[in-house]
Amino acid sequence: FTYPSKVHSLDDTRIVYVCAGFAHTVALTDQGVVYAWGANDKGQLGLEGFTATYTPSVVTGLMGKKVTRVSCGYDTTAAVTEKGLVYTFGDNSLGQLGLGHTRPMVGVNQVTALADSVIVQAEVGWTHMIALDENGVAYGWGDNSTGQLGLGYKDSPVLDVTPIERLRDKGVYFVATGYFHNFVLTDSGMVYGFGSNDHGQLGVYDKFDRDIPVAVPLLSMRNVTHISAGGTHSIVATGNNRVYSFGANAEGQL
Repeated sequence: FTYPSKVHSLDDTRIVYVCAGFAHTVALTDQGVVYAWGANDKGQLGLEGFTATYTPSVVTGLMGKKVTRVSCGYDTTAAVTEKGLVYTFGDNSLGQLGLGHTRPMVGVNQVTALADSVIVQAEVGWTHMIALDENGVAYGWGDNSTGQLGLGYKDSPVLDVTPIERLRDKGVYFVATGYFHNFVLTDSGMVYGFGSNDHGQLGVYDKFDRDIPVAVPLLSMRNVTHISAGGTHSIVATGNNRVYSFGANAEGQL
């Protein structure tokens, strides 16, 4: 399709949030019900089995859990519930489901390592995840080949859900994941980035990867209200109606 087309099977459903992976789509209703459709070769729809579905299907493994947020990676999906629990499904070849192993999984699985924390965000990158709890503690797991978990090293994969210690006590309230890089916003107005920087997508005036969170000089203290990380570029909105972009521009994406 080369034009927006209505998903008619959701006409009678109030959708409040959607996300798109490489070839799958997930939608969240105002009642906390999750629908998914598209490719399912790695179980990224959270359904029983690995068969693709071409119409929105209820993710029954999340029924009754009142999901408040969803996030899609390449072929992995995460869901956060109103109780602050995290559920993941899809590819687990690099431990990105947060289950402590790399075995293939089918259906919805709870990230039990975070069961004692109240999670407010769980964002999926290409093959890694970053989560944030109500106290501003950030966690990372999965692929770390470019330092995208911010742990101070590039050993990969990281199978254990690991706190990002260099962000502790910095007042993190929002995280954004790209394919291989991430940003966090803090209540002091600072913006930190980490991970892949081969196209300058971290905005730190060079093209060297960072395996620890580093301040983005141009953005810090500029009242950043939202930030989004793409494959190799990034875009930022500020409170004074300014938009900043940086990173790759081969397709005019800046």
